[in-house]
Amino acid sequence: MRILMLYANDLFDSDLEEKSIAGTQTAFIELSRAFEQSGAVVNVYTETLLALHGTRRTWNQLSEVDGTVSYDLMIVNVSPFLFESFNHITAKRKILWIHNEAKYLLYWNRLKYLITYRPVVVFSGKYHKSTLPFFIPTGGRKIISYGISESVLKMTPCNQVERNKKVYFTSNPLRSLRWLVDLWVTEIHPKCPEAELNVFAGWKTYGAWGNSVKNRMQIEVEYASQFSEQKIIIRDVIPKHELFQEMKNGRAMFYRGDRAETFCLAVAEAQALGLPAVVCDLGSMNERVEHGVTGFVANTDADFVKNAIRVLTDDQLFGPMSSAAKVRYDGMNWLKAANQFLNI
Repeated sequence: MRILMLYANDLFDSDLEEKSIAGTQTAFIELSRAFEQSGAVVNVYTETLLALHGTRRTWNQLSEVDGTVSYDLMIVNVSPFLFESFNHITAKRKILWIHNEAKYLLYWNRLKYLITYRPVVVFSGKYHKSTLPFFIPTGGRKIISYGISESVLKMTPCNQVERNKKVYFTSNPLRSLRWLVDLWVTEIHPKCPEAELNVFAGWKTYGAWGNSVKNRMQIEVEYASQFSEQKIIIRDVIPKHELFQEMKNGRAMFYRGDRAETFCLAVAEAQALGLPAVVCDLGSMNERVEHGVTGFVANTDADFVKNAIRVLTDDQLFGPMSSAAKVRYDGMNWLKAANQFLNI
């Protein structure tokens, strides 16, 4: 099996080591690794400045795609114009793998490539799939869930007695960090004064887009930093394996969610580490968290606060939820996702 993966962005500063990058980039990297592990020959072309070589996987620049090679799968990440740019490539099946809401495809400068090349569009969940209207022409629509990194799945969470009262926010600070901070300061901290809210959120995680909204992100983080007396701790963005090592000792993930959240790898990783999550019913949140089993999906601010306090204070509730969260995600690995792509 020979696979071509195309992405019109640069993913790496220096190497293929884990670092704190956005979910879309993490997914692309992890899927390429999983294809390699499955025995496929994988040719990946991005705007990387590096030529990176593995056993059965090569990364190179988009300008160096070899048009003489035939592929079983051609996977275009996000940008449908790449089907036009590389229309000379022979592939048995062409796939458009998208990560954000599909409404970005409804503009003519992108829609025309769907009409012309009719790729199979791959979504990460039911909510995600619903964001592309039924009348938009495609070569098919498939749901393939993201996988969870092996560095998470192989990690043994601490037992309940060893866990601390740290709560984590590890998402985009523009996605309701201020909302969470206000609820923490006024409602949650007074009832749970021993708990800490640890905020890992920075613009560098999001590459070029993060740089474009750098000032807006910093304003939100600086707002949160005013409340150190209420145990809101602003943390430096750290490599993912270090973040996971810390989170396995924690108590919970609190995150409002967002209508643009089509999968939310941050919550999935936290759940896989055994952290109950308290979220709101926005976007894909009710797909990531099983209400009353692995956490809570709130419909109002009052529900969110009530359930956040329960997770922090009720040890009899916390234990089963923590175990259920880990069990729910144990089988959700990238090799499984890769095999679903291959079955297309």
